[in-house]
Amino acid sequence: MSIIPSPISTTLDTTLVQDLFDKASNALNKRNYEETIDLTSEAVKRIHQLQLLAVLDHRSWAYGMKYKFNNAIKDAERMIACGPECPAGYLRLGSLLDNQGKSAAAAEIYQEGLNRVSKDDPTYLCLVEYYQKSKEKSEKCVDFITMLPSQICEYIISFMSLSDKINWLGVSQAWSKKIMNDKMTWAHVSGGDDMIVARALSRIGHNIEELEMTNTFTDVWLEYLEHMKNGYFKQIKTMILVDKVIAPYPVLNAVKDTMERAFWEIRHTLTKLDFTFVKCDFPLIYLADILMNCTSLKTFIFDAMDDLQLFVGDFDRLETPHNSLIDIDITSTSITGEAIQPLLIQCPKLRRLLVKNCTPNVVDMVHDHCPNLEIFGYETHSSYVPPLKEELWQEEKRGEDNSGSCLREIYSRDGGYGVPAEAFMRLLRKNAKTLEVVFANFSITEEQENNDEPHQDSQAPDYGEKFEFERLEKLTYWSDIYGCVEPLLLHAIKACPSLKMFNPAGSTNIPKIIDILVTRLPAVVEQLEFANVDSEDDDSGKEVVRLLKAYYDNVSAADQKLRKVRFHYSNVVTDDVLDILSGFKTLETTQLLGLTKVTTNGITNFLQKIVNNAHITELRLDDIYVVDDTVLQLLSKMEYLESLHLEDLSRITDKGIRYLVDNVKGLRKVKIKNCKRISDNEEFRTYVKDNTKVKEIEMIFDF
Repeated sequence: MSIIPSPISTTLDTTLVQDLFDKASNALNKRNYEETIDLTSEAVKRIHQLQLLAVLDHRSWAYGMKYKFNNAIKDAERMIACGPECPAGYLRLGSLLDNQGKSAAAAEIYQEGLNRVSKDDPTYLCLVEYYQKSKEKSEKCVDFITMLPSQICEYIISFMSLSDKINWLGVSQAWSKKIMNDKMTWAHVSGGDDMIVARALSRIGHNIEELEMTNTFTDVWLEYLEHMKNGYFKQIKTMILVDKVIAPYPVLNAVKDTMERAFWEIRHTLTKLDFTFVKCDFPLIYLADILMNCTSLKTFIFDAMDDLQLFVGDFDRLETPHNSLIDIDITSTSITGEAIQPLLIQCPKLRRLLVKNCTPNVVDMVHDHCPNLEIFGYETHSSYVPPLKEELWQEEKRGEDNSGSCLREIYSRDGGYGVPAEAFMRLLRKNAKTLEVVFANFSITEEQENNDEPHQDSQAPDYGEKFEFERLEKLTYWSDIYGCVEPLLLHAIKACPSLKMFNPAGSTNIPKIIDILVTRLPAVVEQLEFANVDSEDDDSGKEVVRLLKAYYDNVSAADQKLRKVRFHYSNVVTDDVLDILSGFKTLETTQLLGLTKVTTNGITNFLQKIVNNAHITELRLDDIYVVDDTVLQLLSKMEYLESLHLEDLSRITDKGIRYLVDNVKGLRKVKIKNCKRISDNEEFRTYVKDNTKVKEIEMIFDF
């Protein structure tokens, strides 16, 4: 049945209003003013009603023609409420339902109209006709979805919104089956505050693999947990939960009980849990309870805005160790060694651990209770720490001395307060044979700062005997305030055959560093960084030249391995350093940031040489005053350059950027950030981004 071609109310019979008006005129002629007022008031009411019906009918019909059925149905329902004795609303609503394939529902609406509308109404017979057609259609309904190829059905479903898919679950058995079994739709579900999705969980829950509830009211929480508890989630592997449930104590108790039982029900499939506690007055579940119920859990991310001790729970309830959990990431306002100890003891197979906002004795707990740990992140963001490899690394590379050590990567925060040096050095020494990456900040700790260290009469600490790394590939360190750690680390890399990346951040001991690197760099180092090296020795630049020259002179072009250099706010980088660096044909990435001893001639000479002599594909220039539009012109000539990052450059202009993007050779990606003479307007952005040669341009202005 097609939609009714025009608004019904244009043909509404107005004889009732005319009859009222005639009676009012007659009463007025008889000077019966009271009756005249009553009759005309009733006429006004009827006129308003007919006008509203006509307007709503026109709009509902238009919505239907645009396939906006929800809006159209609302107007039709309002028509019925406005004039329940008028057939227009029933005819309009019935036609809308019919056009959605809901013939049985349409027949019910027409039947309702037949019960309310007078048989004397001129359009009463229309109701009878449409009721009979809808009834017949519903009784011999042919679902077109059963006649379509499966590929076309999947194509149609892919264009439907999530709410539409939920609504269409009730259209027919065929539609319901197609939508329920569409794994792409239900593989990841975001709970949010949508109770519509929650109420459909009994039909779709078996396909959900990842559930995210980060903005959820208590009633929606309970709906999901109830379905989980009742066994509807058959394949769930990942849950991301944010607890900010605000409810009376009895309700919270109910949520807590339901959550434990829900976790137990999905214990065989759930392998990753990301749980954030925003409101911490009443923990919905404790760490011990999570481990006891989630027996297959491999990855656990926990974030709480309170002390970890509040969430630990009773680990004595666990009868056996949790051997599945291998990856833990914990953030809390305070993580003490005492609080985390039972968790570490209970997870003997732990291979990756990240802790943030912790006390120094946490390192001792890691040293004592994590025999299989491969990656340790201390006070650092998870984005800086790589994920676990799939294979069991420690089985292949465990030390031959059977010491049980297998830590291969260790990370601390990038800048800021340092790590507890004594505990950290014990950890490095214990795992010296297996460590591949060390990123350790031995700067002043918060405790040392509070104690006003170093005191004039303070004695330098003893961090133990010298040791050697055997497999170390990447080393970044900040030295301690007593200068005791750096000599140990420099000795540890002397005989290391695998060192590929080295960065002595903030070091003032440049000559000794260069002495060691002169013998190590030609053999293995692929990435060299000097970050925040502020030497008081005016000859420090000559030391770096000595290092690079030793590499350049003693290693053939075929054997050179240096791929990346990063000079970050270090006064040991001079024009002479850049000059010799320009001769390295192996360089692929060069990052120059905050260099104060480099001149205009130095930077231009460097760029002129690398245009012809190097294969640099990635270049970053940041906060260097001498970089101007002339430099951009040189950059446009670089044949191999693919990625360019320009940041905090005060002298480059729109003109220089226009020239660059118009004349580049192979450049495909440009990022321009906080360059104050670059225009932040739509015209310039459009010009730059519409350039056909540069495919990806990002411009950021957040001064």
